[in-house]
Amino acid sequence: MTRPITPANYAMIQQLELMMALVRHVPLEWVVAWCNPRCEQRAATALGDRGVLTYLPMVAERRQTGRDKRLIETYRPMMVRYLFVGLDVAGGETVDLVRATDGVEGLLSVERGGRAVRVPVRDLTRVIATSIASFRGREIEVGHKFQLGDVVLVVDGPFAGQQVVVKGVAAGGEAVRADVSAFGGDVLSNAAC
Repeated sequence: MTRPITPANYAMIQQLELMMALVRHVPLEWVVAWCNPRCEQRAATALGDRGVLTYLPMVAERRQTGRDKRLIETYRPMMVRYLFVGLDVAGGETVDLVRATDGVEGLLSVERGGRAVRVPVRDLTRVIATSIASFRGREIEVGHKFQLGDVVLVVDGPFAGQQVVVKGVAAGGEAVRADVSAFGGDVLSNAAC
């Protein structure tokens, strides 16, 4: 389903296409900052003030207002608390600059406190393309698409690293039930997504 393109959305599309060109043609190392809650824009502004290129993925969506049920166009982060940061390593920019920024809690890494994950350009351009599609009127689905029987990897918490089979999905897809190996056997556990 698509919506008409508003003038504001058209302007966003132009900015996103410029960002796409920068990502493709400027040799930067892209990392992901994990921001404090609702501090993505604060971190982006602080890094921008230091001359660092950032990208906060946003999507357009239509919402109904509470009282009169009008449909309005709004914007929201595509990935809550995540901010992409392009580092000019040849120019001396390091991940330490990002870590020390107001609004940044840490950096995305495979291991807690480990080396920051570098985001391949092709992956970042797919994120930007999804954002462009939303501003062109395409509805973006939100949430996990877990189904009964899916095999998933637990990435955080006491069962991190275990592969589990989804046994149940809560309404809205915000939590799943799965068997995890613990205490000498399999235990049914609820996990937030």
